[in-house]
Amino acid sequence: MMTRAAFVSDLHLFARRSHGHLHLPALQQASATANHFILGGDIFDFRWATLNQTAAIDSAISWLRDLAVLSPQCRFHFLLGNHDDHQGLVARLPTLAQELPNFAWHRFYLRLGSSLFLHGDAADRKLTAERLTRRRDTFRHYTPAPWRHDAYHWLLKTRIDQLVCRAAHPRRLVVRRLMCYLRDIEQGPEQGVRSVYFGHTHREIDGFRYNGLVFHNGGAPIGKARFRILQADIDDAP
Repeated sequence: MMTRAAFVSDLHLFARRSHGHLHLPALQQASATANHFILGGDIFDFRWATLNQTAAIDSAISWLRDLAVLSPQCRFHFLLGNHDDHQGLVARLPTLAQELPNFAWHRFYLRLGSSLFLHGDAADRKLTAERLTRRRDTFRHYTPAPWRHDAYHWLLKTRIDQLVCRAAHPRRLVVRRLMCYLRDIEQGPEQGVRSVYFGHTHREIDGFRYNGLVFHNGGAPIGKARFRILQADIDDAP
């Protein structure tokens, strides 16, 4: 038996560079027909937020609550990414999960049937679970200099960011690094995983096959990057 799932990542809400808010109607429409909706990390951006931290956390909680309440038949899974793995937000997620019967959150990954969902920052380097945890913890405490906001905004206008993304995240290298991480957490093809859905790289990937796995990435609504909500059929495999 198959159930229907949707996956989206890297909206980077609250950041000046994002136009993720324009896709909210599409997210709501997708959740109305899905059994599971996986929010795959960097949905919010606390590193580049134009709001103060308190306002950003309150807005993130309200956004998640509103989306889940609108489609009570859909199970929402909020996966953290490196830009929204924020201590203030994480501290409030357990209360939100108690309040909403159709909401759950996960720091690193989610397994549904033979499909695995994760943010994808494990692809930055060849990382184990322990190293990824340390990297996330370090990232939490890094605040970019104000001039970097303007510099990145200019970079987006030139479209150079897409060249940088392609150079930094070649598809084969990305999936090879993800494969190492998946085997470290024992969630690879040997454990029955067949499909992997991830974000982080801001590069769309549609069914890239590598060593027994099929990889998918919906891109990001940042600058001129391509972006779409991914659909997945979830089987009942353990």
